[in-house]
Amino acid sequence: MLAFAETLQTYLSASYPFLYLVSFEEARVLGLLRQLAAGLQRPFTLWRPEESPEPAQALTAELDRIVAGEGRSVHVLVDAHPYLQTPERVRQLRVVQRKLAQTGGHMVLVSPVLVSPPELAKDWTVLQVPLPDRAEMEASLEASVPAAIYPALDRERLAIAALGLTAREAQRAFERARHLSGIAHARQLPFDWEATVVEEKRRLMSSGGALEFCAIDTDLDSVGGLEELKGWLLQRRRAFGDEARRFGLPQPRGLLMVGVQGCGKSLLAKAVAGFWGIPLLRLDLGSLFSGSTPPDVALRGAIHTAEALAPCVLWVDEIEKGFDERAGGETSRLLGSLLTWLQEKSPPVFFVATANKVDALPPELLRRGRFDEIFFVDLPEADARATILAIHLARRGRPPQSFDLGELAQMTDHFSGAELEQVVVSALYGAWAESRELSQRDLVVAARQMIPLYTLYETEIKALRTWARDRARPAGMSRRLVDLFARRDP
Repeated sequence: MLAFAETLQTYLSASYPFLYLVSFEEARVLGLLRQLAAGLQRPFTLWRPEESPEPAQALTAELDRIVAGEGRSVHVLVDAHPYLQTPERVRQLRVVQRKLAQTGGHMVLVSPVLVSPPELAKDWTVLQVPLPDRAEMEASLEASVPAAIYPALDRERLAIAALGLTAREAQRAFERARHLSGIAHARQLPFDWEATVVEEKRRLMSSGGALEFCAIDTDLDSVGGLEELKGWLLQRRRAFGDEARRFGLPQPRGLLMVGVQGCGKSLLAKAVAGFWGIPLLRLDLGSLFSGSTPPDVALRGAIHTAEALAPCVLWVDEIEKGFDERAGGETSRLLGSLLTWLQEKSPPVFFVATANKVDALPPELLRRGRFDEIFFVDLPEADARATILAIHLARRGRPPQSFDLGELAQMTDHFSGAELEQVVVSALYGAWAESRELSQRDLVVAARQMIPLYTLYETEIKALRTWARDRARPAGMSRRLVDLFARRDP
């Protein structure tokens, strides 16, 4: 918040008559504005709609008072956005702007909703208020859970666990954890403060918004094959810290994975966060268009939340469905906002996107500088297929060494990772139906009965391989093998 306070102070010290602060945290923002106004020795006035039975008329009177006033006052209007878009109001605001420009005063609108009449587009200075940083979270934690009463807590980790929440949400999460801790103590049960706060954060961030805070339940060991991509991720594992900056490395920016359906792109996106030990956020592009909040505002809110949690992974699955190059209007504007952020972002938010249909991707998304690398994820080769089968057998309590995975790998040419998992599941169902343990024969029968996606979409998969040959880096095999596939495919 300190950096934002300094930025806001520069605007209040210069000729910016209209400031629009977008935030759900009214009390926190008003406290900052009062502090800055006092530091600049400026008079401070506050208007709220609930102070009058006729808010629209009261706002008219308030704006008239601003025009009639003198001096470099800071006039704050809270939740005035429903009353800004009539022609009469727009004209009145233009008069206010002219007067404030003469006196050096400021009108600051504070609202969770951005309403910007086109006529005032050149007059607004819109600022997104950042979410609380670590220092603010530690102060909120101290207020809710005093160190004198709870001295054994790892307060730094607990404050970090709450990043991404508003100050009020964090306070509630801390108080809930304190209450549940008391219950656990009375019952002589263990209690995890950090997990409780993270659970509450996941619930809050998943309640109807476009951003979901995901549990980290997988890492690279859960992904079979894709060794090239795993090695690339290993090189960047420690690249978010100050030591990497001193070495001359930039922040890792992002990764685009394109390839065949069911081959582990989404699983690997989840595994990145687990491997690097940082939070994972999933951005649902469809939710940006389905909510009551304008899509561009919802996107900005999601990005600011991700930046508050940084370093973190921000994941978009099947990005082509949200940014089809053939779509226009609002979708194009949203794409432009995302591309600008990808190009210019400075917080350590690692953006991971997956795509199945490259022909639907806008070309500007593929330009270097948006992502550090573009990887092509193909159907797994024999060694990778054996590894994937071993992972799924072990996950279901069967020792992989009890089965001839080499035979199964040879039988399942052109199978995707998802299809290999289904081979194991189908074989288990067969054994369960006959009330016996899983056998090699069950796996062989299940493999023979399954028709892989490659059989149905061979032409499309070959076209995808041709596209990837000179445009993407292979995720799981050498360039020589990719070229070999291309030569074999007519």
